[in-house]
Amino acid sequence: MCVCVLSPTENQRMVLFALSNTTLVQD
Repeated sequence: MCVCVLSPTENQRMVLFALSNTTLVQD
């Protein structure tokens, strides 16, 4: 998966979404 093609905003959303999922999974 290449995040280079994503815009900065979209990239941040993806990162935040991934972090949220990780937190939920760890809970």
